[in-house]
Amino acid sequence: MKYSDIYRLYSTSQPKDAIHQALREVSVDDSDEQYEDRSPLHLACQYGDTEGVKILLERDAEPNTKDANGSTPIHILGRTSAGCADEDKLKEIAVVLIEQGANIPRSAKNTTALIECVRNRHFKMAEAIINSGTRVNSTDLNGENVLFGFCAASGDIRRDIRFAKKELDESVQYSYPENKIEEIRSRIARLEDDGEAAYRLARRLVEEDKVDPEDKSNSGKTAWDAAIENKAMKIAAFLSGSDPDVDELSALHGNMDIFQAMYMKDMEALDAILRSGADLQTVCEHKDMYDFAGKSPLACAFSWFDSIQDAPAMILNGGANPNYRFPNEETAFSVWVSKDYFCKDTEVYKGLLDLMKKKGWNPELPVDAEGNTALALSCRHTGYRLGKMAFGWLLKGKADPNAANLSGQTPMMMLFGGHKANEKYVPYGW
Repeated sequence: MKYSDIYRLYSTSQPKDAIHQALREVSVDDSDEQYEDRSPLHLACQYGDTEGVKILLERDAEPNTKDANGSTPIHILGRTSAGCADEDKLKEIAVVLIEQGANIPRSAKNTTALIECVRNRHFKMAEAIINSGTRVNSTDLNGENVLFGFCAASGDIRRDIRFAKKELDESVQYSYPENKIEEIRSRIARLEDDGEAAYRLARRLVEEDKVDPEDKSNSGKTAWDAAIENKAMKIAAFLSGSDPDVDELSALHGNMDIFQAMYMKDMEALDAILRSGADLQTVCEHKDMYDFAGKSPLACAFSWFDSIQDAPAMILNGGANPNYRFPNEETAFSVWVSKDYFCKDTEVYKGLLDLMKKKGWNPELPVDAEGNTALALSCRHTGYRLGKMAFGWLLKGKADPNAANLSGQTPMMMLFGGHKANEKYVPYGW
């Protein structure tokens, strides 16, 4: 009996009795180059065969034997694809292997069994490893500890929940069979349980001082950074000092600031930040944030108008002052009108201009460092949809066409500027 025979039995789903009898006969040290020099114990772990693992260990199989890639059996166990295994069996096998001396910190090359089982959402197995008392603060090739894995897994779970809820809505809308709808509901419930398990285990590791949340990866990121990137907001909130079990808003925004939320295009987090009473009369100090640095929250929302079109209204309704001037004397309107956008619906632009006016915007105040009014700056950008729209909207609102900027230029001078093409705007009354 050879390893290749055992592999054939497993891969062709032969009866368990036949497989287990073969495991009693094969040499526990047998391997095959064709199969990455894995041992029968590797194979039993790969197929989640609890009884097979026990048979081999009783025959003194080495729990820390490594294959050609440097992986031990418990590492192979942890790499089982998410959703393709009996989680209780994985946990039981992990316990048996650990009791027989499986080494977690050295279970694989450039990673560990714990990190891999977390990435694959085997949280019961992860809990068994943590309960064993073994060292769990090892890192992978990127210098990331297991907290990074919990953050990545939580983000994947959140994504899957979002897709499943969309599927559920469609199933209800189109009157799918009740058993299909119930299956989706059950899947959502399982995913939500997985998300909670990931949060609880990550929290436990920090509270029991098993892993330092301030440890940085090779790229200089902390677990909080990973949580934010993966939108694992509940973990992010805890890692940054809040108790998301009590502070429900922190569980939604993860203690990001308003600029980070918009940069991540996370409207749920933005809403939570606004409800938390964020300061909206301030500027972004994140120099690494493209197009945000030095701008107010409202201006940042306008900068990325095509990507986060709901954000400007949310921020205005949240209390932003549309007249607020940055240290460089620019305003949200000057940022907004200076760009062209994909949105072709002029009613969208008009609605936001109306909302700015409702929230106290005074178009006659200077909107940039040159002392231009909103009308003057709109004249400069009539080649853009927004500029053209704002031009007409401001004139209909009786904006002063003679207000000169610091250089003495009036809106009409900006409109024409030597370009005869702009003569088409004369019908507005000039």
